[in-house]
Parts: sequence; C-alpha cells; structure tokens
Amino acid sequence: MDYALTELKPLYEWHECHALKGGVLFPTYSSLQWFVRQHGDELVDAKVLIRGKGGRPSLVTPDFGKVAYRLFF
Repeated sequence: MDYALTELKPLYEWHECHALKGGVLFPTYSSLQWFVRQHGDELVDAKVLIRGKGGRPSLVTPDFGKVAYRLFF
C-alpha cells in the first residue's frame, strides 16, 4: 500500500502515541529501537518502515503497529 508523505510519522512519535495508549508491547523507546534493529528488514519489506540515515529519524506508516504486532507474536 502506498502512503502520502503526510501519513508518515517519525518512529519516536509513533512510540509517544503507543505509550499514551498504555505502551504494553513497547514500554520504552529503547525496546522499540531494539525491535526495529532485530526486525528491520521484515518491516522494510512490509513497507511500514523507512530507515533514517545520518541524523534523520526512521519513518513509519499507519500500518506499522499491525505489522510489528504480527512479528512480535
């Protein structure tokens, strides 16, 4: 699925929203970063993650949470 640039969100913002909803799957930003390091290729292949380079943050699509949940379990 293709997304408009306005639908992409920096990974840290996704985690802030996740934490406000209880943050059960990723209680800390570090735990989310670890998960992305371990499953980055699958997330990129699923077209839900664009890896940041240099000082740029990684970006995620609205479907990132669904795919992360599937990979996690």
